[in-house]
Amino acid sequence: MPQKVTFYLFLALAIHCVYSTPSDDLLKKKNSEYPTWIEANGRINDPKAITIGEFQNSKNPVICRLVTSDGLIPGTADPASGVCTAIWNNAVVTSSHFEYLSGPLGRLDWAESNRGNIPTGAVIGGITNDDRKIYIVRLAKDKNSVETYYGGGITKGDRSGSVFKEGKAFTTPTYEVLCLTTIII
Repeated sequence: MPQKVTFYLFLALAIHCVYSTPSDDLLKKKNSEYPTWIEANGRINDPKAITIGEFQNSKNPVICRLVTSDGLIPGTADPASGVCTAIWNNAVVTSSHFEYLSGPLGRLDWAESNRGNIPTGAVIGGITNDDRKIYIVRLAKDKNSVETYYGGGITKGDRSGSVFKEGKAFTTPTYEVLCLTTIII
């Protein structure tokens, strides 16, 4: 009789206990190594917010995305003002309600590209209502600039990336695409 009670007690504890398997732990660790989208309604005070420029330079705008009637569109946000600005259909779109990219930087890198090419591992920053993926791109202010970048997006089939530059939409056949790097162990 005591063995039967012990078994049922153990079974009840096992049913009510929350535990993780080694594969659950691996999945949590794996997902914690990647950036995530965080909802914002104004100013951004997150030290892990990912900027469009060199990752260590806090002067650059933060990578963001906002909702329009055409879909979820990537852009850049000024952390101080809390406004996300994006380019869609050659028009400037802004919102103080948006998501921004935050998290560890170890798996991110910028890959040079041109004329509509999308590198392997490109980060999807948004999606249109007709299910076209929009990838995050940036453009340096000029060829000698390593501090100032403009951010925007590109879809497959586009021949140029679209960025918000000096208050208006700007398209360019050469750009850099934000990519996840893969580490094989």
